[in-house]
Amino acid sequence: KKFYRYFALIFISLISFGPYFCLTATASLQVQIQRDMKINFSKFSVFSSLVSWPNVILCFFCGTLIDRILGVRLGTLLFSSLVTIGQFLLAFGAYKNSIGLMYLGRFIFG
Repeated sequence: KKFYRYFALIFISLISFGPYFCLTATASLQVQIQRDMKINFSKFSVFSSLVSWPNVILCFFCGTLIDRILGVRLGTLLFSSLVTIGQFLLAFGAYKNSIGLMYLGRFIFG
């Protein structure tokens, strides 16, 4: 039983590490993204705003969704999956050189 508690503690700790790392990864790659995708600073700065806009609206609904409808376990799985899908779309958009797909990925990530 102790093993499972520590195992769960490690993964719960990593839940906040992964999204934070993915959130700040685009800022550290700013020069390379602008150069390779041939975009200016204003198009690049949309990455930051697209992550923030869903949080402005969804904070009113997601707390109720987790507390009353889904529960903590299912809510954690749902939102972790959305973060993973969003980051995958961002990476796939970078691979395909599609700024629109990258924007969609950042929006879902948010």
